[in-house]
Amino acid sequence: MGQYWKVVNLDKSVTYGHWGKLGEFLSNLPGCIENSLYAGSRLPELDAMILRFKPGKLRFAIYATKFDDSTIMPSLQETTLLNLPVEMLQEIYSHVDSFVDVVLWDVVRRSIYRRIAAAAAKYSWASDRILCIGDYLKHKDIPEHIFTAEEKSMFSDNTDRLYSYPFDQVESDGFSLFQLWAHCGVAERLPWYSRDKILLQELCSIYSANTHAVTSPNLLVLRNLSRHQYVRESAVLDLQAECGIGFGEVVMSRICLSSDPSAAMAYEGEIHLGVWAGDRFDIVEDSGALHEDIAWSDVSEEVLKEVEAIWKA
Repeated sequence: MGQYWKVVNLDKSVTYGHWGKLGEFLSNLPGCIENSLYAGSRLPELDAMILRFKPGKLRFAIYATKFDDSTIMPSLQETTLLNLPVEMLQEIYSHVDSFVDVVLWDVVRRSIYRRIAAAAAKYSWASDRILCIGDYLKHKDIPEHIFTAEEKSMFSDNTDRLYSYPFDQVESDGFSLFQLWAHCGVAERLPWYSRDKILLQELCSIYSANTHAVTSPNLLVLRNLSRHQYVRESAVLDLQAECGIGFGEVVMSRICLSSDPSAAMAYEGEIHLGVWAGDRFDIVEDSGALHEDIAWSDVSEEVLKEVEAIWKA
């Protein structure tokens, strides 16, 4: 049947769940890995994300003959909300009878923003130990440095079945192939009908979330905090344009760990040895990120040469 894989965060004891065979999801799902590794908050500022509610000039359109409040609140025309059609704005504002509503909204939106920020922090994997486990992984083949002393004791009773350990499951962006099969209600018969599998692979590619957009105006670096190595975004851009490769794919190609090389891929290299498996990562802006009291190594060329070989196999 082949080997199945799942990505695990050891520090948070969570997983994105069963993703299927490596070759079936490697080009579809690593975007959620990338999104989880950004250091610090990538949320917009409060006012940019949850707009202030300002009735402004159009709220008082019916009193236009009596008042001209454009001189009182001239900055309101800069509010994104006012880009809506005038008729729609008038309808919205006709239901706002009191400025108390405006004040209450300003209080509530701050609470909403705090909850969003807390949720974003909860799902951050920056600086955590992550690896992609194959279900053929034997305990004896897990490198010593991956587990803490407590984890070594905890997993010793789970010999050869780290894959089946009951990690908590969190949602990932996009669909894995198996998730898509289940969503379409045909999971039970796909192993016998290759035509359905091919069709659904295409659908998976179509509906997979595009999570590679970077909002920072500065170039970024992917840092391996465990080995003090980094990959420059500027080096990734050409491959990104050609193959759709981002930092998520770079990480995924180096954290897969199993005792068996089967991966449902044309690539014949030793991707299953996971040279970065169990390491800690983050993604930060290039400016100043590497000027700490640590000797960092630029491994962009070496790493991307391997990633390119995987994608072009």
